[in-house]
Amino acid sequence: METSKTTPQSKSRMFAEFYRDVSACELACICGGRLTGDDAIISSISTDSRDAQPGMLFVAIRGERLDGNQFAQSALENGAAAALVSSLPSENKGSFILVEDTAAALGKIARRIKREINPFTIAVTGSVGKTTTKEYLTSVMSRKYKTHKTEGNFNNEIGLPTVLLKLKQDDEALVIECGMSAPGEISNLSRIAEPDIAVITNIGTSHIGLLGSRENIAKAKLEIRDGLAPDGKLILNGSEPLLAGIGGAYYVSPREDDKDAFLRIIGFNDTADGAVFTLKASDGREFRDIAIPTHGRHTALDAAYAFCAGLLHDIDEDSIRKGLTEYSPAAMRQNIYEFSGITVIEDCYNASPESMLASLEVLRGLADKKGGRMCAVLGNMYELGNYSSDLHRKVGEAAAALPLDLLIAVGYEALDIADSAVAGGLLSGSVFRCNDAAEAGILMREVLKTGDSVLIKGSRAMELERSAAIFKGGDIK
Repeated sequence: METSKTTPQSKSRMFAEFYRDVSACELACICGGRLTGDDAIISSISTDSRDAQPGMLFVAIRGERLDGNQFAQSALENGAAAALVSSLPSENKGSFILVEDTAAALGKIARRIKREINPFTIAVTGSVGKTTTKEYLTSVMSRKYKTHKTEGNFNNEIGLPTVLLKLKQDDEALVIECGMSAPGEISNLSRIAEPDIAVITNIGTSHIGLLGSRENIAKAKLEIRDGLAPDGKLILNGSEPLLAGIGGAYYVSPREDDKDAFLRIIGFNDTADGAVFTLKASDGREFRDIAIPTHGRHTALDAAYAFCAGLLHDIDEDSIRKGLTEYSPAAMRQNIYEFSGITVIEDCYNASPESMLASLEVLRGLADKKGGRMCAVLGNMYELGNYSSDLHRKVGEAAAALPLDLLIAVGYEALDIADSAVAGGLLSGSVFRCNDAAEAGILMREVLKTGDSVLIKGSRAMELERSAAIFKGGDIK
Protein backbone atom coordinates (compact mmCIF):
# COMPACT_ATOMS: atom_id res chain seq x y z
CA MET A 1 0.00 0.00 0.00
CA GLU A 2 1.08 3.60 -0.45
CA THR A 3 1.66 6.47 1.91
CA SER A 4 -0.25 9.70 1.40
CA LYS A 5 2.20 12.57 1.65
CA THR A 6 1.41 16.25 1.84
CA THR A 7 3.75 19.20 1.97
CA PRO A 8 2.77 22.45 3.70
CA GLN A 9 3.22 25.61 1.73
CA SER A 10 5.51 26.88 4.44
CA LYS A 11 7.31 25.55 7.48
CA SER A 12 5.78 28.31 9.57
CA ARG A 13 2.12 28.19 8.59
CA MET A 14 -0.60 25.73 7.78
CA PHE A 15 -2.56 25.26 4.59
CA ALA A 16 -4.89 22.37 3.81
CA GLU A 17 -7.53 21.46 1.29
CA PHE A 18 -10.66 19.77 2.63
CA TYR A 19 -11.53 16.39 1.17
CA ARG A 20 -15.01 17.81 0.54
CA ASP A 21 -16.58 21.24 0.32
CA VAL A 22 -18.19 22.47 3.52
CA SER A 23 -20.26 25.53 4.29
CA ALA A 24 -19.24 28.24 6.71
CA CYS A 25 -22.51 27.63 8.52
CA GLU A 26 -21.62 23.97 9.05
CA LEU A 27 -18.14 24.89 10.31
CA ALA A 28 -19.69 27.36 12.76
CA CYS A 29 -21.88 24.57 14.13
CA ILE A 30 -18.91 22.19 14.40
CA CYS A 31 -16.76 24.58 16.40
CA GLY A 32 -19.53 26.28 18.39
CA GLY A 33 -19.06 29.63 16.68
CA ARG A 34 -21.43 32.32 15.41
CA LEU A 35 -21.58 33.08 11.69
CA THR A 36 -21.91 36.73 10.77
CA GLY A 37 -22.54 37.74 7.20
CA ASP A 38 -23.53 35.45 4.35
CA ASP A 39 -22.86 31.73 4.23
CA ALA A 40 -19.94 30.61 2.07
CA ILE A 41 -18.59 27.41 0.56
CA ILE A 42 -15.22 26.41 1.99
CA SER A 43 -12.75 24.14 0.20
CA SER A 44 -9.44 25.01 1.92
CA ILE A 45 -8.09 26.49 5.13
CA SER A 46 -5.00 28.49 6.12
CA THR A 47 -3.55 30.48 9.01
CA ASP A 48 -1.80 32.91 6.64
CA SER A 49 -3.73 35.71 4.96
CA ARG A 50 -1.22 35.62 2.08
CA ASP A 51 -2.71 32.27 1.02
CA ALA A 52 -6.07 33.97 0.36
CA GLN A 53 -7.90 32.41 -2.56
CA PRO A 54 -11.51 31.60 -3.51
CA GLY A 55 -13.06 29.04 -1.20
CA MET A 56 -10.47 29.48 1.57
CA LEU A 57 -11.20 29.86 5.28
CA PHE A 58 -8.64 32.12 6.96
CA VAL A 59 -7.98 31.13 10.58
CA ALA A 60 -6.85 34.07 12.69
CA ILE A 61 -4.37 32.78 15.28
CA ARG A 62 -3.39 35.11 18.08
CA GLY A 63 0.31 34.66 18.78
CA GLU A 64 2.95 36.28 20.95
CA ARG A 65 4.01 38.72 18.22
CA LEU A 66 1.05 39.00 15.88
CA ASP A 67 -2.71 38.84 16.22
CA GLY A 68 -4.17 37.13 13.17
CA ASN A 69 -7.46 38.93 13.74
CA GLN A 70 -5.78 42.06 12.36
CA PHE A 71 -5.48 40.38 8.97
CA ALA A 72 -8.96 38.86 8.74
CA GLN A 73 -10.56 41.67 6.73
CA SER A 74 -7.66 41.86 4.28
CA ALA A 75 -7.79 38.09 3.78
CA LEU A 76 -11.42 38.41 2.66
CA GLU A 77 -10.61 41.40 0.47
CA ASN A 78 -7.87 39.33 -1.19
CA GLY A 79 -10.25 36.51 -2.06
CA ALA A 80 -10.80 34.31 0.99
CA ALA A 81 -14.37 33.06 1.37
CA ALA A 82 -14.60 33.48 5.16
CA ALA A 83 -12.53 33.97 8.30
CA LEU A 84 -12.48 32.23 11.66
CA VAL A 85 -11.84 34.94 14.26
CA SER A 86 -11.92 35.62 17.99
CA SER A 87 -12.74 39.31 17.46
CA LEU A 88 -14.60 40.94 14.58
CA PRO A 89 -12.84 43.59 12.50
CA SER A 90 -14.20 47.11 12.69
CA GLU A 91 -15.31 47.02 9.05
CA ASN A 92 -16.93 43.59 9.40
CA LYS A 93 -17.52 43.17 5.67
CA GLY A 94 -17.90 39.56 4.68
CA SER A 95 -18.38 36.14 6.29
CA PHE A 96 -16.87 35.64 9.75
CA ILE A 97 -17.12 32.76 12.20
CA LEU A 98 -16.73 34.25 15.67
CA VAL A 99 -15.36 31.98 18.41
CA GLU A 100 -13.64 32.45 21.76
CA ASP A 101 -10.47 30.55 20.81
CA THR A 102 -9.59 30.03 17.13
CA ALA A 103 -6.91 27.37 17.84
CA ALA A 104 -9.44 25.32 19.81
CA ALA A 105 -12.01 25.79 17.05
CA LEU A 106 -9.47 24.60 14.49
CA GLY A 107 -8.97 21.47 16.54
CA LYS A 108 -12.72 20.79 16.64
CA ILE A 109 -12.98 21.15 12.86
CA ALA A 110 -10.02 18.83 12.34
CA ARG A 111 -11.50 16.22 14.70
CA ARG A 112 -14.80 16.26 12.79
CA ILE A 113 -13.05 15.77 9.44
CA LYS A 114 -10.98 12.93 10.88
CA ARG A 115 -14.11 11.25 12.31
CA GLU A 116 -15.78 11.39 8.90
CA ILE A 117 -12.87 9.61 7.21
CA ASN A 118 -12.28 7.39 10.26
CA PRO A 119 -8.73 6.10 9.65
CA PHE A 120 -7.13 3.72 12.14
CA THR A 121 -4.99 6.13 14.15
CA ILE A 122 -1.69 5.72 15.96
CA ALA A 123 -0.28 8.60 18.01
CA VAL A 124 3.33 8.80 19.18
CA THR A 125 4.93 10.93 21.86
CA GLY A 126 8.09 10.75 23.96
CA SER A 127 11.20 12.74 24.75
CA VAL A 128 13.35 11.02 22.12
CA GLY A 129 12.58 8.87 19.09
CA LYS A 130 9.11 10.18 18.21
CA THR A 131 9.88 10.79 14.56
CA THR A 132 11.86 7.60 14.00
CA THR A 133 9.06 5.59 15.62
CA LYS A 134 6.47 7.45 13.53
CA GLU A 135 8.37 6.64 10.34
CA TYR A 136 8.71 2.96 11.27
CA LEU A 137 5.00 2.82 12.12
CA THR A 138 4.15 4.45 8.79
CA SER A 139 6.29 1.93 6.90
CA VAL A 140 4.57 -0.98 8.65
CA MET A 141 1.04 0.36 8.28
CA SER A 142 1.66 1.22 4.62
CA ARG A 143 2.21 -2.44 3.81
CA LYS A 144 -1.53 -2.99 4.29
CA TYR A 145 -3.24 0.42 4.34
CA LYS A 146 -3.15 3.74 2.54
CA THR A 147 -1.46 5.71 5.29
CA HIS A 148 -1.30 9.42 6.05
CA LYS A 149 1.29 10.79 8.50
CA THR A 150 2.65 13.85 10.23
CA GLU A 151 5.17 15.63 8.04
CA GLY A 152 7.93 17.78 9.46
CA ASN A 153 7.26 19.33 12.86
CA PHE A 154 3.47 19.61 12.52
CA ASN A 155 2.89 18.16 15.97
CA ASN A 156 1.38 21.00 18.01
CA GLU A 157 -2.06 22.61 18.44
CA ILE A 158 -1.88 24.14 14.95
CA GLY A 159 0.25 21.55 13.18
CA LEU A 160 -1.67 18.44 14.22
CA PRO A 161 -5.06 19.77 13.05
CA THR A 162 -3.35 20.62 9.76
CA VAL A 163 -2.28 16.99 9.38
CA LEU A 164 -5.85 15.81 10.04
CA LEU A 165 -7.37 18.35 7.64
CA LYS A 166 -5.14 17.02 4.86
CA LEU A 167 -6.65 13.54 5.12
CA LYS A 168 -8.07 12.19 1.88
CA GLN A 169 -11.31 10.23 1.71
CA ASP A 170 -9.48 6.99 0.86
CA ASP A 171 -6.90 7.21 3.66
CA GLU A 172 -7.20 4.12 5.84
CA ALA A 173 -4.56 4.73 8.51
CA LEU A 174 -3.11 7.78 10.21
CA VAL A 175 0.19 8.03 12.12
CA ILE A 176 0.76 11.24 14.05
CA GLU A 177 3.29 12.83 16.37
CA CYS A 178 2.29 14.68 19.52
CA GLY A 179 4.78 17.25 20.75
CA MET A 180 4.56 19.47 23.80
CA SER A 181 6.25 22.19 25.79
CA ALA A 182 3.75 22.51 28.65
CA PRO A 183 1.28 20.40 30.66
CA GLY A 184 -2.10 19.92 28.99
CA GLU A 185 -0.86 20.18 25.40
CA ILE A 186 -0.67 16.44 24.71
CA SER A 187 -4.08 15.95 26.34
CA ASN A 188 -5.52 18.44 23.89
CA LEU A 189 -3.82 16.81 20.89
CA SER A 190 -4.95 13.35 21.95
CA ARG A 191 -8.57 14.49 22.30
CA ILE A 192 -8.38 15.97 18.80
CA ALA A 193 -6.81 12.89 17.19
CA GLU A 194 -8.62 10.19 19.23
CA PRO A 195 -5.96 7.48 18.63
CA ASP A 196 -6.63 3.75 18.53
CA ILE A 197 -3.04 3.05 19.59
CA ALA A 198 -0.83 5.43 21.58
CA VAL A 199 2.93 5.02 21.98
CA ILE A 200 5.24 6.68 24.52
CA THR A 201 8.83 6.07 23.43
CA ASN A 202 10.60 7.22 26.61
CA ILE A 203 10.89 9.88 29.30
CA GLY A 204 14.02 11.98 28.93
CA THR A 205 15.14 15.48 29.80
CA SER A 206 13.88 17.36 26.74
CA HIS A 207 11.85 20.38 27.97
CA ILE A 208 13.00 19.79 31.55
CA GLY A 209 13.74 23.50 31.72
CA LEU A 210 10.06 24.15 31.08
CA LEU A 211 8.48 21.35 33.14
CA GLY A 212 10.93 21.17 36.02
CA SER A 213 11.44 17.41 36.44
CA ARG A 214 11.32 14.07 34.64
CA GLU A 215 8.31 13.18 36.79
CA ASN A 216 6.43 16.16 35.37
CA ILE A 217 7.52 15.21 31.88
CA ALA A 218 6.15 11.71 32.42
CA LYS A 219 2.81 13.11 33.59
CA ALA A 220 2.63 15.28 30.49
CA LYS A 221 3.47 12.41 28.14
CA LEU A 222 0.88 10.15 29.78
CA GLU A 223 -1.79 12.69 28.80
CA ILE A 224 -1.79 10.87 25.46
CA ARG A 225 -4.24 8.47 27.12
CA ASP A 226 -6.85 11.20 27.47
CA GLY A 227 -8.20 10.85 23.95
CA LEU A 228 -7.46 7.15 23.48
CA ALA A 229 -10.37 5.17 22.04
CA PRO A 230 -12.35 3.13 24.63
CA ASP A 231 -10.84 -0.07 23.24
CA GLY A 232 -7.51 1.61 22.45
CA LYS A 233 -4.10 0.18 23.26
CA LEU A 234 -1.17 1.84 25.01
CA ILE A 235 2.42 0.87 24.12
CA LEU A 236 5.09 1.94 26.62
CA ASN A 237 8.84 1.75 27.17
CA GLY A 238 9.38 -1.18 29.52
CA SER A 239 12.71 0.07 30.85
CA GLU A 240 11.38 3.43 32.11
CA PRO A 241 10.45 3.34 35.84
CA LEU A 242 8.28 6.44 35.45
CA LEU A 243 6.02 4.47 33.08
CA ALA A 244 5.90 1.28 35.16
CA GLY A 245 2.78 -0.35 36.57
CA ILE A 246 0.16 1.02 34.18
CA GLY A 247 -2.58 -1.57 33.86
CA GLY A 248 -3.40 -2.88 30.40
CA ALA A 249 -0.31 -1.35 28.77
CA TYR A 250 1.85 -3.26 26.30
CA TYR A 251 5.46 -2.84 27.40
CA VAL A 252 8.31 -3.02 24.88
CA SER A 253 11.75 -3.20 26.45
CA PRO A 254 15.35 -2.86 25.23
CA ARG A 255 16.48 -5.06 28.15
CA GLU A 256 17.03 -8.75 27.46
CA ASP A 257 16.20 -9.68 31.07
CA ASP A 258 12.83 -7.87 31.11
CA LYS A 259 10.69 -11.01 31.09
CA ASP A 260 7.52 -9.15 32.06
CA ALA A 261 7.56 -7.06 28.87
CA PHE A 262 5.14 -7.90 26.07
CA LEU A 263 8.14 -7.71 23.73
CA ARG A 264 11.82 -7.43 24.60
CA ILE A 265 14.90 -7.04 22.43
CA ILE A 266 17.46 -9.86 22.54
CA GLY A 267 20.48 -10.65 20.41
CA PHE A 268 21.05 -7.13 19.08
CA ASN A 269 23.80 -6.63 16.51
CA ASP A 270 24.78 -3.46 14.65
CA THR A 271 25.97 -4.09 11.09
CA ALA A 272 27.38 -1.96 8.29
CA ASP A 273 23.90 -1.68 6.74
CA GLY A 274 21.81 -1.19 9.87
CA ALA A 275 20.89 -3.46 12.77
CA VAL A 276 19.61 -6.99 13.32
CA PHE A 277 17.83 -8.12 16.46
CA THR A 278 15.36 -10.63 17.85
CA LEU A 279 12.16 -9.85 19.72
CA LYS A 280 10.95 -12.24 22.38
CA ALA A 281 7.31 -12.08 23.41
CA SER A 282 5.93 -12.68 26.88
CA ASP A 283 4.11 -15.77 25.56
CA GLY A 284 7.41 -17.35 24.49
CA ARG A 285 7.27 -16.53 20.77
CA GLU A 286 10.49 -15.33 19.17
CA PHE A 287 10.73 -13.13 16.10
CA ARG A 288 14.28 -13.75 14.94
CA ASP A 289 16.67 -11.73 12.82
CA ILE A 290 14.58 -8.61 12.33
CA ALA A 291 16.57 -6.35 10.01
CA ILE A 292 16.29 -2.56 10.04
CA PRO A 293 18.21 0.09 8.05
CA THR A 294 19.05 2.27 11.08
CA HIS A 295 21.85 1.96 13.61
CA GLY A 296 21.86 1.75 17.38
CA ARG A 297 19.88 -0.13 19.98
CA HIS A 298 17.73 2.97 20.50
CA THR A 299 16.43 2.80 16.91
CA ALA A 300 15.84 -0.94 17.29
CA LEU A 301 13.52 -0.01 20.16
CA ASP A 302 11.72 2.47 17.88
CA ALA A 303 11.29 -0.30 15.31
CA ALA A 304 10.09 -2.66 18.05
CA TYR A 305 7.27 -0.25 18.92
CA ALA A 306 6.15 -0.45 15.28
CA PHE A 307 6.44 -4.26 15.34
CA CYS A 308 4.26 -4.30 18.47
CA ALA A 309 1.63 -2.02 16.93
CA GLY A 310 1.55 -4.20 13.82
CA LEU A 311 0.94 -7.32 15.91
CA LEU A 312 -1.79 -5.60 17.93
CA HIS A 313 -3.52 -4.56 14.71
CA ASP A 314 -3.29 -8.08 13.24
CA ILE A 315 -0.81 -7.24 10.49
CA ASP A 316 0.98 -10.43 9.50
CA GLU A 317 4.60 -10.88 10.57
CA ASP A 318 6.00 -10.93 7.03
CA SER A 319 4.37 -7.60 6.21
CA ILE A 320 5.69 -6.07 9.43
CA ARG A 321 9.22 -7.21 8.64
CA LYS A 322 9.05 -5.86 5.11
CA GLY A 323 7.65 -2.60 6.37
CA LEU A 324 10.58 -2.15 8.75
CA THR A 325 13.09 -2.69 5.96
CA GLU A 326 11.35 -0.02 3.86
CA TYR A 327 11.87 2.65 6.50
CA SER A 328 13.07 5.95 5.10
CA PRO A 329 14.57 8.49 7.54
CA ALA A 330 13.03 11.90 7.89
CA ALA A 331 15.21 14.80 6.81
CA MET A 332 18.35 15.38 8.90
CA ARG A 333 17.77 12.31 11.07
CA GLN A 334 20.55 9.67 11.11
CA ASN A 335 21.36 10.33 7.46
CA ILE A 336 24.56 8.31 6.98
CA TYR A 337 26.69 8.75 3.85
CA GLU A 338 30.25 8.81 2.55
CA PHE A 339 31.94 12.01 1.40
CA SER A 340 35.57 12.12 0.24
CA GLY A 341 36.33 8.93 2.16
CA ILE A 342 34.71 10.24 5.35
CA THR A 343 31.64 8.61 6.92
CA VAL A 344 29.16 11.33 7.90
CA ILE A 345 26.30 10.82 10.35
CA GLU A 346 24.11 13.87 9.72
CA ASP A 347 21.63 13.77 12.60
CA CYS A 348 21.06 17.45 13.20
CA TYR A 349 17.30 17.94 13.19
CA ASN A 350 17.28 18.17 16.98
CA ALA A 351 19.14 17.04 20.08
CA SER A 352 18.60 16.14 23.71
CA PRO A 353 21.05 14.65 26.21
CA GLU A 354 19.61 11.18 25.63
CA SER A 355 19.76 11.37 21.84
CA MET A 356 23.29 12.81 22.00
CA LEU A 357 24.49 9.85 24.07
CA ALA A 358 22.73 7.34 21.81
CA SER A 359 24.20 8.95 18.68
CA LEU A 360 27.72 8.82 20.14
CA GLU A 361 27.23 5.07 20.57
CA VAL A 362 26.20 4.80 16.92
CA LEU A 363 29.33 6.74 15.97
CA ARG A 364 31.47 4.35 17.98
CA GLY A 365 29.95 1.33 16.27
CA LEU A 366 30.51 2.71 12.78
CA ALA A 367 34.05 3.90 13.54
CA ASP A 368 34.97 0.52 15.05
CA LYS A 369 33.90 -1.22 11.84
CA LYS A 370 35.78 1.21 9.60
CA GLY A 371 38.87 1.53 11.75
CA GLY A 372 39.21 5.31 11.44
CA ARG A 373 39.04 8.20 13.86
CA MET A 374 35.90 9.01 15.84
CA CYS A 375 34.96 12.67 15.37
CA ALA A 376 31.94 14.68 16.43
CA VAL A 377 30.47 18.12 15.79
CA LEU A 378 28.15 18.75 18.74
CA GLY A 379 26.00 21.84 19.21
CA ASN A 380 23.88 23.42 21.91
CA MET A 381 20.90 21.59 23.42
CA TYR A 382 18.04 23.90 24.38
CA GLU A 383 15.11 24.03 26.84
CA LEU A 384 17.15 22.43 29.62
CA GLY A 385 16.84 25.36 32.02
CA ASN A 386 18.94 25.17 35.17
CA TYR A 387 19.99 21.64 34.21
CA SER A 388 21.68 22.82 31.01
CA SER A 389 25.29 23.01 32.18
CA ASP A 390 25.22 19.65 33.97
CA LEU A 391 23.56 17.88 31.04
CA HIS A 392 25.98 19.36 28.50
CA ARG A 393 28.85 18.26 30.73
CA LYS A 394 27.48 14.71 30.82
CA VAL A 395 27.68 14.64 27.03
CA GLY A 396 31.29 15.81 27.30
CA GLU A 397 32.03 13.05 29.79
CA ALA A 398 30.60 10.49 27.36
CA ALA A 399 32.71 11.95 24.54
CA ALA A 400 35.81 11.50 26.67
CA ALA A 401 34.83 7.97 27.71
CA LEU A 402 34.56 6.73 24.09
CA PRO A 403 37.11 8.39 23.63
CA LEU A 404 36.57 10.73 20.69
CA ASP A 405 39.61 11.48 18.59
CA LEU A 406 38.31 14.92 17.62
CA LEU A 407 35.52 17.12 19.00
CA ILE A 408 34.10 20.34 17.59
CA ALA A 409 31.76 22.07 20.05
CA VAL A 410 29.41 24.63 18.47
CA GLY A 411 27.71 27.39 20.46
CA TYR A 412 27.93 28.87 23.93
CA GLU A 413 26.17 26.04 25.82
CA ALA A 414 28.32 23.47 24.01
CA LEU A 415 31.39 24.98 25.66
CA ASP A 416 30.44 22.81 28.63
CA ILE A 417 30.68 19.76 26.36
CA ALA A 418 34.20 20.78 25.31
CA ASP A 419 35.38 21.66 28.81
CA SER A 420 34.02 18.45 30.28
CA ALA A 421 35.58 16.35 27.52
CA VAL A 422 39.00 17.88 28.19
CA ALA A 423 38.54 17.37 31.93
CA GLY A 424 37.68 13.76 31.17
CA GLY A 425 40.93 13.14 29.32
CA LEU A 426 40.59 14.31 25.71
CA LEU A 427 43.69 16.16 24.53
CA SER A 428 43.02 19.88 24.40
CA GLY A 429 44.55 20.00 20.93
CA SER A 430 41.82 17.68 19.63
CA VAL A 431 38.96 19.78 21.03
CA PHE A 432 37.79 22.83 19.07
CA ARG A 433 35.24 25.49 19.93
CA CYS A 434 33.17 27.33 17.30
CA ASN A 435 30.58 30.07 17.52
CA ASP A 436 28.20 28.83 14.84
CA ALA A 437 27.49 26.26 12.13
CA ALA A 438 29.36 28.13 9.39
CA GLU A 439 32.55 28.33 11.45
CA ALA A 440 32.26 24.64 12.26
CA GLY A 441 31.81 23.73 8.59
CA ILE A 442 34.97 25.60 7.62
CA LEU A 443 36.89 23.90 10.43
CA MET A 444 35.63 20.48 9.33
CA ARG A 445 37.25 21.05 5.94
CA GLU A 446 40.55 21.63 7.68
CA VAL A 447 40.68 18.91 10.33
CA LEU A 448 38.77 15.90 8.95
CA LYS A 449 40.61 13.37 6.82
CA THR A 450 40.00 10.21 4.82
CA GLY A 451 38.92 7.30 7.00
CA ASP A 452 37.27 9.44 9.67
CA SER A 453 33.73 8.94 10.91
CA VAL A 454 31.98 12.14 12.03
CA LEU A 455 28.71 12.73 13.88
CA ILE A 456 26.96 16.09 13.38
CA LYS A 457 24.28 16.76 15.99
CA GLY A 458 22.69 19.70 17.78
CA SER A 459 19.36 21.35 18.52
CA ARG A 460 17.25 22.59 15.62
CA ALA A 461 18.09 26.24 16.23
CA MET A 462 21.79 25.48 15.68
CA GLU A 463 21.13 24.58 12.00
CA LEU A 464 24.14 22.25 11.93
CA GLU A 465 23.07 20.99 8.51
CA ARG A 466 24.81 24.17 7.35
CA SER A 467 28.07 22.77 8.74
CA ALA A 468 27.63 19.64 6.65
CA ALA A 469 26.79 21.66 3.54
CA ILE A 470 29.83 23.94 3.95
CA PHE A 471 32.07 20.94 4.65
CA LYS A 472 30.91 19.41 1.36
CA GLY A 473 31.73 22.59 -0.56
CA GLY A 474 28.57 24.64 -0.17
CA ASP A 475 28.43 28.41 0.13
CA ILE A 476 29.27 30.00 3.47
CA LYS A 477 26.25 32.11 4.44
